[in-house]
Amino acid sequence: MLDIFTYIFDSLFPPHKSIALLRAVTRERFLRLLQPKMVGKITALSNYDEPYIKAAITANKFHDSKKAAVLLGALFHEWCSKEANSETLFVPIPLSKERAQDRGYNQVQRILEHANTALGQTYPLLKRTVDTKPQTSLPRKERLENVRGIFSVEKYSDIQRYTKIVVVDDVTTTGATLEEALATLTEAFGTTHEIIGVAIAH
Repeated sequence: MLDIFTYIFDSLFPPHKSIALLRAVTRERFLRLLQPKMVGKITALSNYDEPYIKAAITANKFHDSKKAAVLLGALFHEWCSKEANSETLFVPIPLSKERAQDRGYNQVQRILEHANTALGQTYPLLKRTVDTKPQTSLPRKERLENVRGIFSVEKYSDIQRYTKIVVVDDVTTTGATLEEALATLTEAFGTTHEIIGVAIAH
């Protein structure tokens, strides 16, 4: 009966294809897509070209899908269970003020909220000071220039509690944004903390 109601509702209000695709995937099936690899200095947890990953990234970023955020959070949690501990601080890549106002939320923060991990804490340690062009529209050389100097470090009185800082983004292509974030934090805390970058997908 529920399927009939879903069919009728979808006929009246067609869901985005990414949201429709995610209905068929279970948490267990999604976690099989965890395949960490190094992309330069960045750890990427999965392959963006995998249909369920791409659908979840899209649905979480542009369609405020709770299921997508939960699935991506579970994937991140699975990685955290082996790589993080209570002395880990997770830092989401921030949006610019303008983009945050347009979207209404930070999609990476949503993933971290649904990671359900007690292995560390999340804090917006970075602030984006420049509203840049979308990276996907630029070649690699211009991407590097586009993100140079765009982050500043927010004060955090409890920073000494942590030994590792993990900067998190949803997607990396060339790694330019995450590498700029890492450079900013390394300049501030590189002598006292291990600092790494993680992307949900590449």
